[in-house]
Amino acid sequence: MEKSLYADYERLEETHWWFTGRQKVISNMLNHKVIPRHVERALDVGCGTGFCTALVSKIADSVWCVEMADEMIGMLKKKDKNLNIIKGEWPDVEVNQTFQFVTLFDSLEHIRDDRTALKKIESVLEPGGVMMVTVPAYKFLWSEHDTISHHQRRYTKKQMRAAISEATGLTIVKMTYFNTFFFPPIALFRLIKNLFGIRTSGSDVFAMPKILNSVMGWLFGLEGKLLRWVSFPFGASLLCIARKDRG
Repeated sequence: MEKSLYADYERLEETHWWFTGRQKVISNMLNHKVIPRHVERALDVGCGTGFCTALVSKIADSVWCVEMADEMIGMLKKKDKNLNIIKGEWPDVEVNQTFQFVTLFDSLEHIRDDRTALKKIESVLEPGGVMMVTVPAYKFLWSEHDTISHHQRRYTKKQMRAAISEATGLTIVKMTYFNTFFFPPIALFRLIKNLFGIRTSGSDVFAMPKILNSVMGWLFGLEGKLLRWVSFPFGASLLCIARKDRG
């Protein structure tokens, strides 16, 4: 991720519709029947500023965070001094613990070798442990934001399923797209840009009019409630929950 984005994320993550909506989606999915109500140890890979790590902390006695950027680590320490921070890049970083719950919230797409990354996730998961992953969806939605965020790819359900099955023995228990309500305008805008060769610069994350931002955040958050009961067939993001067999 370009360093210019760090300050933007810290400044906007508690109010911007995408961050707050995604947090509501994740919060609701943490109530999925396969997610443990309580764990001793959890691991958040590529935790960034720790905005979603706070949700994991609610169900875990101890949380370990893997992050490579000094700027992000500084933000993490300000938010929660009790986090166990492992500085490094997954999957190269050394981890000497096993975990009942591992999360990768919009971090797998940053890793060049996602198969090796997933294989290592499996190795640190205890039998019966659960992995939750969120990633951006659909290559045709690629934009300048993906480029400056240093994304390696965007995923479809088929691609995520293949990555997990080829690299691990984890069992997928739920896979769904999300950010579905805003998928049509997002897709139309990006398709038009690509068709006509329109180029823009900068991040997709920027301050918006307060009322519009509130409405969009509410709609995005509503998806989280619905996802507890249904799965969406399309969306700008993808969520997957997988479990390691007890053996």
